[in-house]
Amino acid sequence: MARGIAARTLGPLLEDRGCTTSAKMAVPWVVEVTCVAATSAYTLVESLPYDCRIIRAWGIMTGAGAASDTVKVTDGTNDISDTVDLSSAGDTDLFDVGELDDAYTDIAKGGKIAVTTASGALCRIYVMGVWKE
Repeated sequence: MARGIAARTLGPLLEDRGCTTSAKMAVPWVVEVTCVAATSAYTLVESLPYDCRIIRAWGIMTGAGAASDTVKVTDGTNDISDTVDLSSAGDTDLFDVGELDDAYTDIAKGGKIAVTTASGALCRIYVMGVWKE
């Protein structure tokens, strides 16, 4: 996985244009997985190359929800997000993860980002994070 633009690179660019800030700067990245009926566990990133923080997760339905369809974001052990009930969602509906547990949003280098579904939820999940320096 390419790291992309380092956040520290943006500071001088903004300062050259008259902007100053004491806030930390970060360039977000997004990983995506398509969930299909026959699978319930998906690994988006097996081994993170750097420490990161998960800042958002959302998805789009690729089929109608059915009874007991759910999805959640994990680090392979702990739930990063709440469990989203997709049972009444329609094909092409968008959904947001309602909560991110701040106890687990920081993932160390070598850690994992995963998604777990129940009852074969049909959707695409997007997880956004930032590298921590």
